[in-house]
Amino acid sequence: MRPVKSSHLNLSPIHQRKCTPTVESDVSEVNFRNSLLDQVDAILRSCEESRRPLEVEPARGELFELFVAASQAGGTAEESPLNLAADGLCQSLAEKWGLKSATENWLRQNANLPPEQLARMRSLWSLLRMWMEWTYAWERWPDFHHSGNHSGQAPSIGKPAS
Repeated sequence: MRPVKSSHLNLSPIHQRKCTPTVESDVSEVNFRNSLLDQVDAILRSCEESRRPLEVEPARGELFELFVAASQAGGTAEESPLNLAADGLCQSLAEKWGLKSATENWLRQNANLPPEQLARMRSLWSLLRMWMEWTYAWERWPDFHHSGNHSGQAPSIGKPAS
């Protein structure tokens, strides 16, 4: 089963603007977070099953759309209660997949990590790297597009200011 595209992700008004949390919005945030986690999980599992890397289409585009939805909801900020920054997202998936106990057992027994768990660790590493890169680029976008640089050109690098 393929995940629903993020453009079809049910974004309630709480995720389209900042507001004071209420009981209703807390439930909505939990539903949004769970839906997004389930969709990321489905993409990662699909890539594992088909032995396709996350970094190529269609997975990369689908994950990026989910990143955009998480960002628009305010979930990629480190202090967000949605906890959808790279670390929080990967920690949630690791917990869902039982990787914490698998790695603890692996360390205690000094044995090889089972292949399925190793594949999941690799998927999480790839997801963590991509999500962090997108976060950085998303946060830096205004620095290059709204700060008086209206030419659309990259700033000069290595040239002294005149």
